[in-house]
Amino acid sequence: IPEGEQPEAKGGKITLNNADITVKGNKYALGLIAGDDFGNNSSSNANNSSSVVKILVNGDISVNTSTQKGSCASDGDMQRTIGALAHSGIIELNGNTNTFTVNGASDGNNYREIAGFYTSKGGSITSGSNSNVTINVSGMKIYGISSGYYDCVYKKKRGLSNVNLQGQTVINLGADYEGKSTNVGVAAYAQSNNYIKDLTINFMNLDEYCSNTGLNTQAEGKIVVDSLYIGTAKNSVQDPTKILAVSTDIKTFFGEEYQNSGVVNINQNGVGTVKVIGELKAVGKGTINIDLTNQASYLYGHTLLNNDDNDNSEINLAITDGAKWINVQDKND
Repeated sequence: IPEGEQPEAKGGKITLNNADITVKGNKYALGLIAGDDFGNNSSSNANNSSSVVKILVNGDISVNTSTQKGSCASDGDMQRTIGALAHSGIIELNGNTNTFTVNGASDGNNYREIAGFYTSKGGSITSGSNSNVTINVSGMKIYGISSGYYDCVYKKKRGLSNVNLQGQTVINLGADYEGKSTNVGVAAYAQSNNYIKDLTINFMNLDEYCSNTGLNTQAEGKIVVDSLYIGTAKNSVQDPTKILAVSTDIKTFFGEEYQNSGVVNINQNGVGTVKVIGELKAVGKGTINIDLTNQASYLYGHTLLNNDDNDNSEINLAITDGAKWINVQDKND
């Protein structure tokens, strides 16, 4: 009910065995939606199993969402462009191949989010161990995965918003986009908990006007990854000074101070392969734990701590069993 009180949420489930979905819009384009459209329709209660909204994908799925400026779009339009949105609901990906392609026309700011996966208000997106996920996102300010952003408002949902991806996940950012852009692989906010078993983040545009961040936490967000690659699919261009690979960022979020900026744990079980090109940066009392535990693993870049005003951030880097650290400094650090 636009601009009115929404009816009582009674739950529901959609099952997709195989699907090919295309959504094009001027103002916004959302592919899969579990829960509510950022509060604009009936919502489920993530704590009440009888009212939870679920989308079960039991076969292969391809989702394409795009927005473009047109006669119906104005600068004030939201122009949200998202492949899969779990805003209090649950999305389960159980098929072998899950591809989400997102092309957004907005600037990506001020409620104009452009993202492959988006969870908030206790929402969850999961994939099975045999489910491979590919996320392609292009636009001015984009996210492969964004988790927990609006939980700064939904305080009772903090710690519930999450992604849990058990298969292989590949995120490709910025392909065929020209101009200044901000590209983030995985962002975790406001105590959201996120696990990705095997993650590849490819930055397709290393232009000097682009900002590329692999893993980013703010306001006690948490990211756990077992096997990780961060770099570029263009093998001839591997410049670690153009990628902020892992970052714990800020602990004050929308005027509220959290205990820390977040935690990133990489290969803490010791069985993964880690290939990271770029900088590791911890501020805001954040912690990065990263273990390189085999000959195939490496860090090609450098580390940066900002301990001003008793910041007490930590980067714990362990290198064993033939792994390598090639220390490349950024002249601006």
